[in-house]
Amino acid sequence: MHLAEPTYLWALLGLLVPLLIHLLSRKAGKVVKVGSIRHLLDANTRKFSSLRFNEYLLFALRALAVILFVLLLAGLYRMGNRTVPRWVLLEIAPEEVPELQKSLDSLQEAGYELRYLTDGFPLVEDLDTVPLSTGNYPQLLEQVKRAGAEAIIYATNRENAFRGKMIPLPEQVRWFQLPVAGRERNWQAVRLRGDSVLILEGRTDATETTFTRRTEQIPAGQTRIGATEGDNPEIPIQAASPIRIAMRLGESPASAATMLETALQAVAEFAGREITINKTVTELDTNQHYQLLVTTDASASAGPRATSIIRLGDPPAGQMIVQSGANTWTVQSDLTRQDILQGNLLVELGSILFRDEALLADLREWDRRTIDESRFFNGTEELVATADAAQAIPLDQWLILSLILLFIVERIFAFYRQA
Repeated sequence: MHLAEPTYLWALLGLLVPLLIHLLSRKAGKVVKVGSIRHLLDANTRKFSSLRFNEYLLFALRALAVILFVLLLAGLYRMGNRTVPRWVLLEIAPEEVPELQKSLDSLQEAGYELRYLTDGFPLVEDLDTVPLSTGNYPQLLEQVKRAGAEAIIYATNRENAFRGKMIPLPEQVRWFQLPVAGRERNWQAVRLRGDSVLILEGRTDATETTFTRRTEQIPAGQTRIGATEGDNPEIPIQAASPIRIAMRLGESPASAATMLETALQAVAEFAGREITINKTVTELDTNQHYQLLVTTDASASAGPRATSIIRLGDPPAGQMIVQSGANTWTVQSDLTRQDILQGNLLVELGSILFRDEALLADLREWDRRTIDESRFFNGTEELVATADAAQAIPLDQWLILSLILLFIVERIFAFYRQA
């Protein structure tokens, strides 16, 4: 048996209450003058002995009631037989990290289960392929805490999975960073003219992700680029469809409009697309559809006339662009050339212009940039409920039931004593 709040044991001083009631109820009897005690000697004294016994029993019942009430306040509980889950959570398949194999074997012998670091933490042995890592690290750690599990995590420390505020690392979790191998793959192929195809190629490793482009001669009848070595998949060759952009900026600074226009043109040129920017729009033409509307109007929203909206405004400090709604972004209104060159604005604009949710999800999974976990975890979180406490079984309901029964018995004996 254990107590959650042992400080409440001071309430046992309440045992003085039934003791005082017992002592104060023993009053001296009245003096009655009688002529002879002959009839008193003949009286049956068993009744008086029974009354004295009832007094002691009432005291014991009342004292026991105080003790049970104090135990209820102190949170009496017992330990169950459930064992604490012990997991090794892997972000990649075990065979991809042969240097860890001995450690993983030892951990399994110690009772740890091998699971993947993704939603639901599926067992490694139940899956033939590595599941796509979903959720960010803070969300996954919250799931570990709710499960009350002791976890050893081997993660690649993907930069795009450390999203949100800095958090403390739960005390029952140990975190280790895995080495990351670089990747290369083709992301997009656009037919420019005739046999000329522009191919957008990406490279990623632990320090950076970059994109370059190259032009290849591919016969006009060929519609796909075949898979190559590594994780380079087969991709379709797309037509170079033009990009239509509308700008409705009102009284906004001309420099900001010029900078944003230049950035959009650079993104389109890099992707091998023609771009048309209509800067004289007052109302959107019902017969025209734009991939993007750039505006200062806070009430503008994406719809059938504009797929995405960029508003010139004031995003949170330290950010040039931030998503402020469904298919809506807010961009810093006082952009400078240095901001565009040093920040990630061009990449963000590219993801808005060529928005493809499936492609973006694939890109996030492919991205291998990492950060050290010490830049995200601000210390260690002490457990409010430890692994042992997760097995605790409260006895509150039994204590309450015992108190009710004890009260009934005490009232019966009190009534009998006064009879």
